[in-house]
Amino acid sequence: MKFDVSGDDPRRVETVRRGGLPPQRARALRSARERLDHASVERLLQQAFTVDCQVKGARPGNPWQTLERIALRLAGVTDIDWIDQCAAMVAPSGSR
Repeated sequence: MKFDVSGDDPRRVETVRRGGLPPQRARALRSARERLDHASVERLLQQAFTVDCQVKGARPGNPWQTLERIALRLAGVTDIDWIDQCAAMVAPSGSR
């Protein structure tokens, strides 16, 4: 498969050709890898599977909220119970 990369940033093109990641992304991944243990990664993968099922209508719930929880975990936020409490306060009656 060939991609036309003529208009792209030459540094990005070279990074992709080498099979590596841009330095900023590599730093973010290293940081997440140091912060997350194996069990945490397994839980995040399970949540990603849940999002897939929610999008397809096979599981109840809001996929955007589930994605938000995944993003917060990846960002290092550990206490996300307050999100559920806030959502419960602003949700219309009967929507949860």
